[in-house]
Amino acid sequence: MANATGLAFNSLGAVEQMPDARTNPMVNSGAIATTSLVPGASETAKWKFIRDGLSKFAGRTLLLNEEVYASASATNFRNRGLARLLQSYNRIYSDPREATDLYTRQCSLNVCAKDLAVMGATLADGGVNPLTKQRVIDMSVCHYTLAAMATAGLYETSGDWLYDIGLPGKSGIGGGIVAVSPARAASELLLRGSMPPATASRDNLPQNSCRRAWEWICSSRTLKRKAVAVRRADPE
Repeated sequence: MANATGLAFNSLGAVEQMPDARTNPMVNSGAIATTSLVPGASETAKWKFIRDGLSKFAGRTLLLNEEVYASASATNFRNRGLARLLQSYNRIYSDPREATDLYTRQCSLNVCAKDLAVMGATLADGGVNPLTKQRVIDMSVCHYTLAAMATAGLYETSGDWLYDIGLPGKSGIGGGIVAVSPARAASELLLRGSMPPATASRDNLPQNSCRRAWEWICSSRTLKRKAVAVRRADPE
């Protein structure tokens, strides 16, 4: 499922409006459902799989921010509701509480702008980390990931993003926007402002944070040249 829901990132209605109750993995419901598919005989083993995988993307060991995790766990009522709603449609594949907790934990890993840029560059290079030279995921997985980022990476404003930027991207509640130019480059901006990027659009971005990021990526000559080069070089 790669289509944008057209609704907010944490919408329950997005699940209910789909005939099969499936949403894309860029929004909370789809991400929780995806997390419920993580392999492992125990929650500890599943968490190790997730953290190790994201650490390989970043090229270094990522640590859990215990303060953020505790705060998110105490207030993630909507995500718990999403997990139970998915369960009612048989669209969650492990214990809903466990899936929600694992999702909350992975959202609480400490990363910096460089980490996210390296992660994006790993996707840009077909799944190979540019620093460690380690293959993190298969190239075919990159194809589907970047497709979902292009169509749904900025939630209900993904169409505006694609119109303005023309590259796969992903925003996050923690204050980051990642843009990936496949086979060429990645750029990441860490944002600090009063509005979480998850609810941002080009029309309501605060002047001192997300708007500058959106406009900087839009005007970046380097990324634009590389995006054009990809279009010209790739016959597909």
